Amino acid sequence: MTKRTTLLLFLAGLLLAIGMYLGRHRLVRTSGIKTVAPTVVASPSVSPHPAMGIGAHQDSRKSVLEKQAIILGMFATGIDFFGKVVDEKGNPVAGASVSYIVTTLSFNGSPTQTGPKSGADGRFSISGERGPEVEVMVTDSDYYETESSDQIFSYAGPADDDSSPVPTSENPAIFVLHAKGRAEPLLHSKLAKYHLPMDGSPVSVDLDSGRIGEGKDSITLALQSDGGKVPINDYFPFSWRLTIQVPGGGIQERADELQFVAPSGDYQASISFGSDGSLPVGQWKDELQHGFFLRLSSGNYARIDLTMVAIKGSCTIDCYVNPAGSRNLEYDPNLGN
Repeated sequence: MTKRTTLLLFLAGLLLAIGMYLGRHRLVRTSGIKTVAPTVVASPSVSPHPAMGIGAHQDSRKSVLEKQAIILGMFATGIDFFGKVVDEKGNPVAGASVSYIVTTLSFNGSPTQTGPKSGADGRFSISGERGPEVEVMVTDSDYYETESSDQIFSYAGPADDDSSPVPTSENPAIFVLHAKGRAEPLLHSKLAKYHLPMDGSPVSVDLDSGRIGEGKDSITLALQSDGGKVPINDYFPFSWRLTIQVPGGGIQERADELQFVAPSGDYQASISFGSDGSLPVGQWKDELQHGFFLRLSSGNYARIDLTMVAIKGSCTIDCYVNPAGSRNLEYDPNLGN
């Protein structure tokens, strides 16, 4: 559960309690005179509910008002935010764009606001805002975003195990951007989808064209899956495994999505992954995503992002091939295929 979800659930609970109370105990005043609802006389065969005592009613109203005060206090919390933008090597990034969202009670949602750009030392600050939490986002056209370039900070509300500490001028929140390198013209087969037989029969894919069939730069996919044995409208764990082979070349896993230079060695002829049907439901996976570097038989290098949905035999591949033989696989769509 995310920090924002925890806060919204907390606020929703308080608002629901207040709304239910006010709906049951409306006090209508006309010209300064309190209007009392007419008395209902119960029939002899029905036992009347005991009336709420004045003291209990006052205690209940006091509790609602206290909860209302908590909510109003949370949204009145002052926000003084301090951040610093650095690159993957820890160097400050100047001129990065900052935007932020302060959580509000507006039914139209909280607007995205433009913050100050980072200074020469990478630092920036946000002040003069009020609310229980703020989401801060940092971008720069010369850098890739990372997991820490978009963060949420709680200034009021329930504590969360994943809560980031409120930053100070001495200890600012750190936002990391990854510097872009020199892109090269790549052959890009975007999100090509293939339906694989589940009996392990190999299927060849030409990476240059994205079509099924052998080519100068091709790979072979073989899916062994018990997914076909699962009855329609039923669902339970089953064993499956996908094997990827690179005829005349090699493959290795790409652990970092921001790694764009293919390694020069340590390639395997094939690699397999999947899920065992004997695993507990919480650990078993029908769908897996992996990234790989490829050294093709032509001598060219490639990277692929592959998604396998085993129960359907559906395999989706996003592929980038460098036809010049370079190991650089950083892509810029403006350079064309």
